[in-house]
Order: sequence, then C-alpha cells, then structure tokens
Amino acid sequence: MLSTLKQLFKEAKHSEKAISERAIWVSGAVEGAILAVVWALVTDILFYYKFISLLLSQLTS
Repeated sequence: MLSTLKQLFKEAKHSEKAISERAIWVSGAVEGAILAVVWALVTDILFYYKFISLLLSQLTS
C-alpha cells in the first residue's frame, strides 16, 4: 500500500512538471503569435501610409 502511494506521488510530481513545461511552451507560442499579428499590422499600416502618400503626391503634382 505504501509503495503504491509513493508511486502515485512520484507520477503526480512528474505529471505536474510535464504540465508546467507544456504551459510554458504554450505561453511562448501564444506570445509569438501575438507578436506576429502586431508585426503584420504595423507593416501593413506603414505600407498603406506610403502608398497613400505616394498616390496623393502624384495627384497633387
């Protein structure tokens, strides 16, 4: 009985470590996805700003 409890405790500890490692990996992946979306939005805004300013400069000249 005692060895079974020790084994269960050991497995629970190992499982807790695996869960925390996976949580760190998932949080890193989420952070990377958010950064990718923000970077895409910033580059799109800069592209459209340059495009519109070029278009306006062509129309005014």
